[in-house]
Amino acid sequence: MLATKFALRYAVERMAESQIASVLRTLLVNGYVVTKADRISERVAVISVQKRDRLGGVAASSILFADAPTENIMEMLGKTAEENGAQTLVVTTAKLDQKQVPTIAPQKFYDLLGGEIRSERLMREDLPDLLDAFGHNKLYHGFKESPDDLLEDYVKEGLQFLLESRAYRYGQDRLFESLPDGLVLGRQKLNLYFDAKAYEKGFHPSADDIKRFSSYVNEFNDRYERFVGRLHSFLVVSGSFPADAKALEEKATEFYSLCSTKLCLITGKDLGHIINDVRTQCKNRSAIKWTKIFSQLLIKPGSIASELRRIKKDNIVGD
Repeated sequence: MLATKFALRYAVERMAESQIASVLRTLLVNGYVVTKADRISERVAVISVQKRDRLGGVAASSILFADAPTENIMEMLGKTAEENGAQTLVVTTAKLDQKQVPTIAPQKFYDLLGGEIRSERLMREDLPDLLDAFGHNKLYHGFKESPDDLLEDYVKEGLQFLLESRAYRYGQDRLFESLPDGLVLGRQKLNLYFDAKAYEKGFHPSADDIKRFSSYVNEFNDRYERFVGRLHSFLVVSGSFPADAKALEEKATEFYSLCSTKLCLITGKDLGHIINDVRTQCKNRSAIKWTKIFSQLLIKPGSIASELRRIKKDNIVGD
């Protein structure tokens, strides 16, 4: 197992500057064992994977990723699959004879796996400590960028992974507009705004913060409710929330009275723990009642752990 881990790390590092790296990360996070990764060019690779089912059987696949597969590359795929006793799959936007080999578009491939994992960020075991540092506006060893900017990026990627939905960060180009840091248009009408607050001593929403957050929500709902539905919640991520529970409840009540939307708070450390917990049971994340989770004022890892235990006990979600 250790040798395999090092081999996979080498494969990812070797492909770090290509789009194939995203493919490897996405497969690894979703529980696939990558037995071989042959990069033919910057945008063409044949990746051999295995996954064990609940009865102990191993399903093997050889997957070709290519914009325009040539005859020689297709022959290489067939040979690799034959050597590994594997099924073949081609991920491409090109039009191929599907009777010859199964094909799938790149976006559909990522959708089936719950979204593209664009970086190694979410695969870090020290993610809780890292997000705790960023949330308190502190640098973490190995990083030189601004903590608040990094916190926004990590929150975006973390939510995208957990909710299996595209997250949007508004970024510097819309810095002077009346907007939060980003938006997630999730499944089951779980739409949410998120705002990352990197504060050294923690963040306590003021009356002005509550009014501003609610104005963001009301403006979004006025513009887009008929197209994508209402916002379910407004999520704030910070290093800590120093106010007592009663004071936070009063802020949440005031917020709801202004825009009929849930205010949710989560610390960076807790978000990191949740991402790590879900990553180890990745196949179960679609069954989590995220609308319930994002209806809580203070979101804690225990809520997600309870959901994961229930899903495992139900034994309905397959590998």
